[in-house]
Amino acid sequence: MRETSVLIVDDNEDFRGLMRLALEEEGFAVLEACDGQEALTRLKESGSSRWLVLLDLMMPGMTGWEFVLAMRADPLLRDNRIVATTAVPEDAPCGIDAVLRKPFGLEKLVWMVEQYCSRADVAEDTPAPAFAPPPH
Repeated sequence: MRETSVLIVDDNEDFRGLMRLALEEEGFAVLEACDGQEALTRLKESGSSRWLVLLDLMMPGMTGWEFVLAMRADPLLRDNRIVATTAVPEDAPCGIDAVLRKPFGLEKLVWMVEQYCSRADVAEDTPAPAFAPPPH
């Protein structure tokens, strides 16, 4: 059992579903949200669970930028990890842990999630797919 669950936040239902299927096949516990407000609600309802949030930035309603500000301001939620999924990584907000540049393959998605979610059967020196990590 993994210590960290995954919350996919994206307004594209098909894209969320594809990511969810890929991650569930790898054994991750996954929830979805269509915007930042729904994501905050899901995180708060989860109680003390630890989460990795895969966050689209451009969404109707509460955007990814607004979500990051709200989550980091909440003492119960602020320690959860955020990976922004975006085609424009230079626009990613402060307060995120990493960027996964769109378009990305499912192999890159799974690799990124494995970096933040415990997994006993993956060695720490597992090579990463060929893509540049986000600048800090």
